[in-house]
Amino acid sequence: MEDCPTAIRDLKFNIYPHICSFNGTSKIPIICCLEEVKNITAILGPNALTSSMEDQGLCPLFDSNAPNNKKPTNVPETSKAWNKCLEYQAKIKLPCKDGRIKVTPYCNKQEELIVGGGGIDAEKDEFPHMALLTYGKEFMTSFFGCGGSLISEKYVLTAGHCSATSRGVPVSFAIFGLLHFEEMHRSPKENVRGIQKIIKHPEFKPPSTYHDIALLELDKEVVFSPSVRPACLKVEDDFEHRAYASGWGLLGYRQENANVLQNIPLWRVADEVCSAKYMTHRTFINGLDNDTQICYGDDGIVRDTCSGDSGGPLQIRNENVFCTHLILGVTSFGKFRCGEVGTPGVYTKVPHYVPWIESVVWP
Repeated sequence: MEDCPTAIRDLKFNIYPHICSFNGTSKIPIICCLEEVKNITAILGPNALTSSMEDQGLCPLFDSNAPNNKKPTNVPETSKAWNKCLEYQAKIKLPCKDGRIKVTPYCNKQEELIVGGGGIDAEKDEFPHMALLTYGKEFMTSFFGCGGSLISEKYVLTAGHCSATSRGVPVSFAIFGLLHFEEMHRSPKENVRGIQKIIKHPEFKPPSTYHDIALLELDKEVVFSPSVRPACLKVEDDFEHRAYASGWGLLGYRQENANVLQNIPLWRVADEVCSAKYMTHRTFINGLDNDTQICYGDDGIVRDTCSGDSGGPLQIRNENVFCTHLILGVTSFGKFRCGEVGTPGVYTKVPHYVPWIESVVWP
């Protein structure tokens, strides 16, 4: 068990590992671990020496000269999203000692053996790219509506329908480094940015739910820190069997918003199964678009994103860049009653939109 971080983390969600065999005559169970052994070594892993040992106890997260700096084989050398991902990580410094990054609490967190169903409270700095979006002219009276993800110094990725409320109030502010919902209006000024420009995908035509993706240009660049730093974008069009969503949305149908940022595991649902759940509708005229939309849902226990989680990330831990997340999708929509077992949510496929994102964020 101790050699499989995924299994330890799963226990927090009441997901129990499968026993594959027993260790000799001792009958110690050997579990099946979901983590695959791959040829790509995570850049600057937790035991890698850094080049800034004397920098007041701070070390860069990524060393561009590290010998294990390897790009995934199916990511083109010219990929701006990938190259910017590495560039940003090189700007981020975490506390270190004797040239080694202190991975706790920033990376590879020590997982407590807590079991439970549904989502669980995230830990501080666990999702440093997470943004809480508010609506209204004045920050102190603005109200929460959606989530988003920091992807550069000046851009947040979110859903197209999060660009404004149903009454036409545009998104106005993005709050970073937040864990507790109730503290959003007490966030330090350096963690709050106004929205300077809203760029919806040109093919997003509400009330249609297709191409439900948008970029928010901030009025001032974000200064990266251990608590506030960007996630990377999934470039390849292949999707993990399991991913994680995060947000401050409703804890269930007609329930209250989560006070603590939630982290929830979700499983990929086959396109044909999801299509059967979402038949044609006035906002979904042609049914599920397999090229631009993907479904993730529960494993027999109530696990789902809900109202207020829209725009937030569907993510995994980045296997190719140490201590970062990789965004696979953007939370788009689901059934009216969220949290029904067997009814997945629909997420906008990020890889499909990487060329458009690059044209706006890194022209």
